[in-house]
Amino acid sequence: MLQGVWSIQSMEPNLHLTRSSLFFIAPCLVSYLTRDYHITFLCALVTLVSSMYHATKHPLLLHLDVSTAHLAHITTVMTILPGGSATMPYYFAWLSYACFIYYYGYKTQTMVFLSDLKAATPWHVSLHISTSLMTCYTVYAAYLVRQALAQQG
Repeated sequence: MLQGVWSIQSMEPNLHLTRSSLFFIAPCLVSYLTRDYHITFLCALVTLVSSMYHATKHPLLLHLDVSTAHLAHITTVMTILPGGSATMPYYFAWLSYACFIYYYGYKTQTMVFLSDLKAATPWHVSLHISTSLMTCYTVYAAYLVRQALAQQG
């Protein structure tokens, strides 16, 4: 049975997405410097799995890629939520963008879901970059809020 699963034909690797997955190293560094080691670990895992998936397009790695991305997302939200107005408006702006290009794109078969992979790739790259930037900013802003609260109390 396992042999059949491993022999599934995969799509062609996408080196642009493989390279853009490396943007997730930035949140690894920011979370490490702010002592959010659980996010550091998860972002490192996302970097590794996402890069491997986009480099190979192996179907089993897709499930691992999606799962680790969601786990990192939930963990990041739990970390930045106490940052309140320093983090959440930026998070919701990013979330609106990500949901629009992903779910509206799915519904209309545009943006990330264009059948022309050359045209769809920049949209997917924009998800990698925007997620990385949003995570860096909000993790750092939440850290600053925690520091300010610690100095007050």
